Amino acid sequence: MTKISPITWDPLYSVHVDALDAQHKQLFDIANHLIDVFESSEDDLLSVLNDLVELP
Repeated sequence: MTKISPITWDPLYSVHVDALDAQHKQLFDIANHLIDVFESSEDDLLSVLNDLVELP
């Protein structure tokens, strides 16, 4: 199986609104968690979906 590279926040992605940048960084973290879950075959998808629902 091909390993999926994590996505990394880059300041170039900034919209220069602190609250929005913080949310976007959280989305990057959640996407990386999803990659980890997928690659480890853990049965933890529900926690990833909960993270998405609980975003401020």
